[in-house]
Amino acid sequence: RLWFCTSSQLRTRARAEVHSISMAAAEQEIRVQFFTSQKQYVVTDTPIALPGSLRRLQLSQTINHLLQLDPPRPFDFLINGEFLRTSLATFIAAKSLSPEEVIQVEYIEALPVPESSASFKHDDWVSSVASFSDEMFLTGSYDCAVRFWSAEGKVVASGIGHERPVTCVRAVPVLASASDLCAVSASQDETLRMWRWNRDPDQDAECTILFRGHTAAVTSVAVQPQSHMLCSGSWDNSLRLWQTAVQEDDEPEQAEAAGKRHRAKHAHTSTVVKTHLGVLNGSKAAIFSVIWPEAGTIYSAGEDHCVRVWDVQAGVNTRTLTGSKTTNCLAASQHTVLVAAADFDGRIRLYDPRQGAAAIVRATLTSHAAPAATVSWSPTSAFQLISGSYDDKKNNLKLWDIRSHNMPIHNIPAHEGKVFASEWINTSTLISGGEDKTLKIHQLSLSPEVK
Repeated sequence: RLWFCTSSQLRTRARAEVHSISMAAAEQEIRVQFFTSQKQYVVTDTPIALPGSLRRLQLSQTINHLLQLDPPRPFDFLINGEFLRTSLATFIAAKSLSPEEVIQVEYIEALPVPESSASFKHDDWVSSVASFSDEMFLTGSYDCAVRFWSAEGKVVASGIGHERPVTCVRAVPVLASASDLCAVSASQDETLRMWRWNRDPDQDAECTILFRGHTAAVTSVAVQPQSHMLCSGSWDNSLRLWQTAVQEDDEPEQAEAAGKRHRAKHAHTSTVVKTHLGVLNGSKAAIFSVIWPEAGTIYSAGEDHCVRVWDVQAGVNTRTLTGSKTTNCLAASQHTVLVAAADFDGRIRLYDPRQGAAAIVRATLTSHAAPAATVSWSPTSAFQLISGSYDDKKNNLKLWDIRSHNMPIHNIPAHEGKVFASEWINTSTLISGGEDKTLKIHQLSLSPEVK
């Protein structure tokens, strides 16, 4: 009589029923129909009867046998868009599917474990990483320097000028040319700086613009796509908009710094000082991350436990996606509407920012045991992303497929200590930086068909 049972007893009965069903299904054959979007791996679409006890490894062996692959390749499997991480029978029972029906099973080539191919040493913690291309990287460090790195691990140029740790660096493609690379940096010294390097290995990067206006540490900066605009977030609870084009009335840094020794020490002869074009107010606490994925829309997040959506033209906060924890980093997918948030409770939450969306948080990725500090989407996949955290060495960088919420595809032993920054550069290259004072390059050894 269920009405006399406690909730604990009901859960126990439910688990027992699922176990009983899965055990029964495991003892019988289940008809499956394999399909894939990877044309080089297509097998027969005729249903095949397989033991319900089979798991991913045995199913992968089945696909390799059908294709006669040599050498064999690992595959992952999905049923109704969800990764199979148990036996067929257990999955079918848990999802209340009928073992009498033909089960549609999608298969894809599994991602290999990323391998660290290079490690570039700094003088202090690496707080931020970015890339100009597959062959040129950018880092910001707690030693107050911005560095331009070649793929061979050589510092080809440095940007010296900040007086406190650099918190964020970004490439600025719209200002780059065949002879110049441009980047912007944010710092705890309450400023941002624009850097230009002329690709001469004998010369350092020149600071062309000093941005002043924040009244507390600047934590993040974003570049408007295909434009000369920047947006920065700060501990002063504000977002500020900046113009990167130099105007005739912009004041030279040395004139602005006259009589102010602590500013004049790092003054550049060609540097101009710019103030913000506008301020976006509305955040109730410090802002830790800002992204600008579309020309007219900015996203920000931080200590006020929400993701804010801003209309750039109107200068207003148009939507607030309420969360439950401090957000340290945001990343927008290039292929879907989803915005990923790396939160202080170690979870990666996937927000749907559209008005009228069925759910604000579409999924929560759970595996980190310490605060998540960074997240970055794959530039070539709608499903894959990486996240970094304050976990120990074995778990501090994780590669996810969002169709598997509670288990990452791989744990990457990336850094000794905390991971502060990451970026997924191309199909097979990831970069990260952290407390161990290194920039690390990670490579996915993909088959030529996947590349």
